[in-house]
Amino acid sequence: MFLTGPPIVTLVSGLAFSALGTVLAAALLIAGGAALAAQTRTAPPRQTRVRRIDRATRSRLLGRSFLSTVAVAIGLGFFFGAMPVIVTAFATEHGYGPAAGFLLALTSVASLAAGLAYGATEERWRPHSVQLGASILLFIALAVTAVRPSLATLLIGLILAGATIAPINVSSAQIVERTVPRRSLTQGFTWINTASAAGIALGGAVSGIVVQADGVHLALAVGCALVLVAPLGAVSGARVAGTESGGDATRAAS
Repeated sequence: MFLTGPPIVTLVSGLAFSALGTVLAAALLIAGGAALAAQTRTAPPRQTRVRRIDRATRSRLLGRSFLSTVAVAIGLGFFFGAMPVIVTAFATEHGYGPAAGFLLALTSVASLAAGLAYGATEERWRPHSVQLGASILLFIALAVTAVRPSLATLLIGLILAGATIAPINVSSAQIVERTVPRRSLTQGFTWINTASAAGIALGGAVSGIVVQADGVHLALAVGCALVLVAPLGAVSGARVAGTESGGDATRAAS
């Protein structure tokens, strides 16, 4: 639903009128939220006491490993926010505006296929390695499109970028589970989701301003620069993980 929502809303806006996409998004949000809130039978028990965050949890949440994953979430959010604006503007500029929804749907299909493949493999890759490799591929896919913008490179870029979404999200969730104490997992995932939402908002706003002022080509370059936050964060996280693994090995040998 997270991946199919933006293409559906974009397609409706392109085929009908722009305001209808906003109305549809709001209607889906309200209906989905109400349906979830109505599931009281499966709701977790209420907490009568508010638990304060202990020092161990605070240090983990402010640690380099967790904050690196937050940076990756922001970078992926930039992609989610920028690409609907850029793809819609690109399609409109080249005379096939209503097809923008179908173009964006390519990222959803690619992410779904990559998620199924990643989940089905028997090889258990290190989460930091998956996050780093997928983040680098995401940046390369957008960089190629920014350097040589055309329909062909856009299609390839969207497919390659889409194939990184599920692996990045899954590996990031695994890193959060390993980094944050179990009693604070909800807070850890809230940080990640909030970081992604912030990236979406900022990426969409910046891309819209650039498209309106200087066109699609510069917006692609700016979007690529924003997404660079993801691989940089993944590199930082991989270094921390490598240091911790080295320390564990040294302690085990001693």
